Amino acid sequence: MIRDLLSPNASFLPARAAHRPRDGHRPARSATAVDRCGARGDASGGDADSASPEEELGVEVAVEERLDRNWNVIVWNDPVNLMTYVTYVIQRLFGYSLEKATKLMLEVHNLGKSVVATVPREKAEYFVGRLHGFGLQATLEQS
Repeated sequence: MIRDLLSPNASFLPARAAHRPRDGHRPARSATAVDRCGARGDASGGDADSASPEEELGVEVAVEERLDRNWNVIVWNDPVNLMTYVTYVIQRLFGYSLEKATKLMLEVHNLGKSVVATVPREKAEYFVGRLHGFGLQATLEQS
């Protein structure tokens, strides 16, 4: 076998696909790992439709609960942006007063980071993107 692979006539191209009949029907195929385990990826070998509605609702509820959790938007200190600019961005983006934006900016400056908002994940991702657009370093984490 190794000798065959090392021969100068060895072909590393895949074998040709099975011929498809002209009537449009696909030839029968062997069961794949997805078919054997079911579409949902469980090892029970059941169909995707065999799950009870309660199980499906449980999954949907769990996903909704994860999406409803709040996330922290964190602004990180950097040596590039001026303190007045950071204050301006926080004030403009989050609608905070000058005093609150200044307090958050001083946290960023003195502590290295500050949680500037705690919101649902989609909004947190939006705010992080906007902060990046303003040139600030920002991340999000689960609260």
